[in-house]
Amino acid sequence: MTEILTAANAALPPERQTSRNLVVLLLDASGSMLEPGPSRRVSRMEDLNGALQSFARDDMHDIAQLEANGELAIGVFSGSSFSWLDLSTGDVRPPAPFAYAAYVHTIPSVSAAGATPMHLAIEAALEAVRQRKLSLSLEGRTHESRPIIFLLTDGYPTEPMRDALLALREAERTKSVLFFALGTGNARTDWLELIAPEAHYPLKNRPLRSYLEFVSTSMSAIAGIDDSAEAIYRTVRVANSRANALAQEFLEA
Repeated sequence: MTEILTAANAALPPERQTSRNLVVLLLDASGSMLEPGPSRRVSRMEDLNGALQSFARDDMHDIAQLEANGELAIGVFSGSSFSWLDLSTGDVRPPAPFAYAAYVHTIPSVSAAGATPMHLAIEAALEAVRQRKLSLSLEGRTHESRPIIFLLTDGYPTEPMRDALLALREAERTKSVLFFALGTGNARTDWLELIAPEAHYPLKNRPLRSYLEFVSTSMSAIAGIDDSAEAIYRTVRVANSRANALAQEFLEA
């Protein structure tokens, strides 16, 4: 049963909330992220690191669904591996790789190199969400909104994706997760569409802070909605078309 956060319990610290919002960010750190970003003065990776710091310091804490009861995990894929960033913030924290978003005010810098093992990222994110949902259930806690995975890439997978995508489609069908694929730089729209048929958005050469603005708008739009993945994706598309001044870029997918 979904529990909506109310004014009565909003003042409680996140670890005492009876409902949670799980959010996973998956970041492409392949070698192509070293290419010049939108400003041409810094690389896409430098642009992304700056956006992440701004997000952790300020913007993230304006997202009610994260600040009140959100658990955040950030994963990085490059070369032949996937790893979770350490977001630990002291003794008060849920099981890794998640951290209470309200207590996160800085994010470790990410370095870029190598290939794009996107399948590892998707599989790891699905498993992390599955495990955390199980542990929350055992604690008697519920979900305010469906767990959300946001992926950012500037390229396309360098390894087969079949098993990862089958698992992802099943997770969407069973209302286990929502998944969004955002493309920057030279990301191929055909691959974005394959990965997320109903929820792929080419950010192209917009500043990578737009990725995190999309996260914010999307979470606000779907809070408490319990519907099919397809219906929720339509809601998000409409919300972002209204919230972003350059929304046509989101709608070109």
